[in-house]
Amino acid sequence: MCGVVKPPSNPWVADLVERSRRKMGIEPIPLPEAKTAVPAALAAGKLIGLVADQGAMRSHTWVPFFGRPTQTAEGPGLFAARTGAPVVFGAFIAEADGRYRGYAELLDPSPQGDATELIQRLATLFRQRLEAAVRVNPEQYLWTHRLWNRQPPPAPDGR
Repeated sequence: MCGVVKPPSNPWVADLVERSRRKMGIEPIPLPEAKTAVPAALAAGKLIGLVADQGAMRSHTWVPFFGRPTQTAEGPGLFAARTGAPVVFGAFIAEADGRYRGYAELLDPSPQGDATELIQRLATLFRQRLEAAVRVNPEQYLWTHRLWNRQPPPAPDGR
């Protein structure tokens, strides 16, 4: 398995995350290399993990999250459009004994069609699944992602 990574700015957090990733056997793909490394890893039969719950400040895709529009990562839909790879939503839930329980849900087993439509549809499905997961365990979600600081630009007709 590979994970697209952008190291945290805090060196202690970055070290903890890197040690955890190594312990789980996850091969890092640095974010700047994702455009070519993700399709290559998929072609090699590897699973790719994209952490897409944070604010995607450069994204042009806005979908609702808890009833408010949020910029949402385009990578899952874009890579699906380019490769046809299935798209899965997954999460880890902390258990009382200190372990984590992971689960996954298939969002699209065989994505096809227009890239713009796939990006929008998969971003919407992702945010819906994330919102459902957060509603079950809100204390386990990191609420500091600044998801609602920005609002979508006005539509061309001024609305």
